Amino acid sequence: MRRALVVTTILLLAASAVLASDSRITLLKPYRGVDEDAIIYATKKDLTNGAVDRLLTPSSLSKFAGIIDTIAPPLAETVNFGAAPGDTMAQFFEEPTAAYYLKSIGIKTNEWNGQFNDGFNLLVTKAAADIRTWPKDSVDGAGWVGRWASHPLGCPTGNWCGSSWGQPPLGEIVWGDFPVTAVRNEWVWTPMIWLGFEPDMGHDPFYVCYAPFGTAGQYFGTASGDATALPQWRGLKYYAGGGTSGKGGWHIRKYGWIFMLEVEFYENTAPTIRYEPYGSVLSADARPLRADIEDIDASDSAKAGVAEAKLYYNVNGGAFTAVPMTLVSGTDQKGTWEGTVPAGIIAPGDVVEYYFWAKDKGGLETESMHGTYGYFVKKHDVLAVYNDDSFSASFILPYYFHDPKGTVYLYDTWATDLDGKPTVELLKMYDWIVQLDGYSPVHLFDDTLQTWLTGARKAGGTKGYFWSSQEWAFQFGPGGGEDLNFAAGDFHYDYFGIGTIVSDIEPYDQSPHPLNATDHAIVADIKAFCGDSLQLYYDPYYELSFSNWNDVITAHNPASAVLFADSADANKVMGLYTFNNNVHTVFLTFDQLALNTGKAKYHWIPIDVSNPMIEALKFFGAPSAVGTGQTVPVEYALHQNYPNPFNPTTTVKFAVAKPGNVTIAVYNMLGQKVATLVNGYYQPGSYAATWDASGMASGVYFYKIVAGDFTAVKKMTLLR
Repeated sequence: MRRALVVTTILLLAASAVLASDSRITLLKPYRGVDEDAIIYATKKDLTNGAVDRLLTPSSLSKFAGIIDTIAPPLAETVNFGAAPGDTMAQFFEEPTAAYYLKSIGIKTNEWNGQFNDGFNLLVTKAAADIRTWPKDSVDGAGWVGRWASHPLGCPTGNWCGSSWGQPPLGEIVWGDFPVTAVRNEWVWTPMIWLGFEPDMGHDPFYVCYAPFGTAGQYFGTASGDATALPQWRGLKYYAGGGTSGKGGWHIRKYGWIFMLEVEFYENTAPTIRYEPYGSVLSADARPLRADIEDIDASDSAKAGVAEAKLYYNVNGGAFTAVPMTLVSGTDQKGTWEGTVPAGIIAPGDVVEYYFWAKDKGGLETESMHGTYGYFVKKHDVLAVYNDDSFSASFILPYYFHDPKGTVYLYDTWATDLDGKPTVELLKMYDWIVQLDGYSPVHLFDDTLQTWLTGARKAGGTKGYFWSSQEWAFQFGPGGGEDLNFAAGDFHYDYFGIGTIVSDIEPYDQSPHPLNATDHAIVADIKAFCGDSLQLYYDPYYELSFSNWNDVITAHNPASAVLFADSADANKVMGLYTFNNNVHTVFLTFDQLALNTGKAKYHWIPIDVSNPMIEALKFFGAPSAVGTGQTVPVEYALHQNYPNPFNPTTTVKFAVAKPGNVTIAVYNMLGQKVATLVNGYYQPGSYAATWDASGMASGVYFYKIVAGDFTAVKKMTLLR
């Protein structure tokens, strides 16, 4: 287990609220692209690199002489999940492998979309129902657990109405109910001794819960993360309203709540194993895999430390093979261990599954969560390099590749946060590449890109590279942030047209930046759509939940064509097209997914009007799915609307697997149909429909698709 590194001596005060400093740890921005109006994504640049200011219960207060440690769900903080008075949030904790006393609980209370509330009631309960026994795919809209008869929706069948598997989750109260004052964007720590005792959690699973109090309808958020890969850490929320299913009461979400526990172990603990995920490989070479393993023993220090560690792996779901691991740094109580997947065991398209195992000197064993990596294989003509870690590539790339005009590009994905820096070997597989740096690039690989740009291509053929990045110039500069200058002979100038680029013209800005599209074929439809009545904006704060750090190009290769420019100064270029040595390129100083026409006359440009990246691929001559022998969707699907919440328009994407009639209708909370978005005969493929809710009242709506035997329902929220 990880030892607590800082213990601060404090004066224990009898009080009914927790006091904390006013220093901010994180700013949180609204995110409009998921299925829950209580979710806001945390930004990366405004976080303090994972640092958490915390206050630990002083060891001098310990009555048990054990080992103080911290426990928290192993989730990355990516979501600010909101709750209001009447709601309750509950996080499941598995039974301890070594018994401990619970000393304090830390909960981060964040501003939520400009809102904040007074505080919350904190309690700890035994687990009456074990979340691990519930279906792993039963989350969000399908995650209704049940509700009590006291809920506003009632219960016609008795005291409890639940799903076929749902049971009341909370059991006997172990500690609490205790009122805690919320502190804006701070970790608030509540010592258990404030109720006169520190509960012995023994070996039983339990829930930590909080219920907001204060102004009705006023939210605050909680640090949360995606628990899809770790279903035992999924969080529960009790909705005073209908919730994600519309049925009210307890729901299990795909997100877990990051509640931190300070504990004092009084028994031997099993080893703790942590590791960073491993990404794709391009060869069958041997691959060393490392894990950090720690072990303590509160009852006998002579038994502390790892006695043995192994790496287990299989290929394509086969039998696991064990490989001994060796300590490569640190000590047996806190060190890094390494095992190697041997060479020659995988081929292109194969998947390796792996996990780590360790046993301590006291005989306790631990198995890590399982990971996978694949032998990358080219399947499609276009490579999408998602070079940001603000979102998962699988979530965000369908939005980048959406074409409101209907063209479908199938693509292979390289997610640099998992797969690492792209190599020359990877890029050489493709003639058509898009690099999407999103908020900020995870890796810089200009040398690799230069090799690809200047390298050989098919005789008489062309290739193309689309690159959007609002932060590349800042990261690429030797000191970070200074202007960069390139001249003829430098590939940035010759192939991307960049002469002088000025970084971060509006750092930390959260307001939309006005820009104009030109007559160039790639963006002419955007210019025509805006005409004289609409202003085009770069608005990442609204669309993607991050601040505006875009750059401008003040001098460029005269052979390049301007695509976008600052609306106030046409000499401040924000997008260039260049054709050199049979290579097409587009470079944008912003993220094209954040283009809109402002909130007063809102249109989400790449989704509703014209997608600059897709238009660039068309202009380059990149082959689309039509006529290439590539497949269209083989499964029906109804996707979450985007943006959500919305005002007044939103887009619904859907996929059709077989020819036939398709209907998509919108219903209000009373079940009354208020709009029909789709009603017609569709061939297999991916489509999108737009709903203009002008004239409709704010609130929750449901949209339902019926296509053959396929039906699905999702929720969306209109906010005026």
